[in-house]
Amino acid sequence: MTASINPEGLADHSGPLGSVSLVTGAARGLGASIARRLARRGDTVIVTDLDRHAIEAAVAELRALGADAHGEALDVADPDAVERVVTQWAERLPLTTVVNNAGIAFAASLADTTPERWDQLMNINLRGPFLVARAAAPALVARGAGAGAGAGASIVNVASTSSFTASSQPMAAYDVSKAGIRMLTQALARELGPSGVRVNAVAPGTMDTALVRGLLSDEGTADLVGTRIPLGRLAETDEVADAVAFLSSSEAAYVTGHTLVVDGGWLS
Repeated sequence: MTASINPEGLADHSGPLGSVSLVTGAARGLGASIARRLARRGDTVIVTDLDRHAIEAAVAELRALGADAHGEALDVADPDAVERVVTQWAERLPLTTVVNNAGIAFAASLADTTPERWDQLMNINLRGPFLVARAAAPALVARGAGAGAGAGASIVNVASTSSFTASSQPMAAYDVSKAGIRMLTQALARELGPSGVRVNAVAPGTMDTALVRGLLSDEGTADLVGTRIPLGRLAETDEVADAVAFLSSSEAAYVTGHTLVVDGGWLS
């Protein structure tokens, strides 16, 4: 594996030695930034997503930078697919980190949120991370055993400021799913901690992504930045990816059950 792909050409070995990271929803947006950041520190990265063409492009980009990268199509809402894909890769490579990033969002009033749309979002945003964590746990426990003060193995879930407070527009399904992610993180941290597996979450504020641009008008974005975010700008996905890298690194070896907020002061 080629470890060094950062701009300075210096390898960042803050992850566990021989780290292998599986990232869901990693073909674009925040997930792609997370994949690049973990590759930059020397991880072997397994890119999973729904779109096979986007996966191929993301893997090609990582390999062009010198990373050891692989790709696999995965619908995190499909229990059989999750079990098959995660188990397959855990048998091939010593899995050390899982990042549950795949997610969707929509803005809708209570009356316009149909049971079908509610279930679709919950299946991806909340059930998906549960399924992935459940499938990966045996491999992570095997890796985490005897880790001592080292980084061991870890799960990092992508939560949101909506894990703490409701969105400014009607997004009940999304808000509930992200509150659930925060509690799932705490529950799994308690359960898996004795086995040397740390479980944390990162809670981004509003990021400059296609998903967010689809939810907010230019006027809405300007109002949000001007009235709700003390730092006066949207988050860059690379900034959130840095937080994910920290939580899965040896620098966070004594951190578990924590949700790290990266929101420019939104919740302050």
